[in-house]
Amino acid sequence: MNQARLLAEVFFAPYRAFVRILQRPKSSLAVFVLVVCSLAVHISVHSRIDMAAQVRLSAAELSAQEPGTKLSDHDVNEKAQRAMNARRIGGYVLCVFGVPAAVAALALLIWLFFGAWSSQLGFKRCYRLAAHVALPFGLRQLLSIIVIMTYPSIDPTHTWGLFKTNLGALMPNSSLPGLFLLDPFWIWMGVLAGLAGRAMGRGRIWSVIVAIILWFLLAFLGRSF
Repeated sequence: MNQARLLAEVFFAPYRAFVRILQRPKSSLAVFVLVVCSLAVHISVHSRIDMAAQVRLSAAELSAQEPGTKLSDHDVNEKAQRAMNARRIGGYVLCVFGVPAAVAALALLIWLFFGAWSSQLGFKRCYRLAAHVALPFGLRQLLSIIVIMTYPSIDPTHTWGLFKTNLGALMPNSSLPGLFLLDPFWIWMGVLAGLAGRAMGRGRIWSVIVAIILWFLLAFLGRSF
């Protein structure tokens, strides 16, 4: 219950939540929520995969591997099904192991930028902070399901970037550079990282600088999501 309350506080009283996390650091529920949100998106995407497109893709691959050979429907369908199964399983593995690894990478940046190598802070506390800083990404994942489920079908080669939230995606005809930075979710995570730094006792100016750096980095890396 305490961890659930912390999750809510990150959205409504983030500074207080980060102070509490530093005092009684726990992150298992936050990481679990992030993994579940990512799994939900993965399942939603694959419920909309165009199997006919996958069959055509598999047929083209078999033709390239064995030029001049007549392909049987059985071989093509079998290869298509194997490819679909591999995508599903690979996605599950990526969600279960990739999400905690991404949180660890964010924690490393927080640990480095805020100089948290003292015995009172350390990497473990930074990981727990990072797990809660990443919660807006979990919300973004959940919101993306609403959009994904409106697709009648999804091309198996274009399963990424189905849900865009930056200003650049909303203004496709604009030639202004850097519009991908104007994404509320990456800005939100940057702000949370700055507040985490303040909770760690770091100065306001440096916390703002780190928040901006992480915002830019997250927006750049998140363009393909």
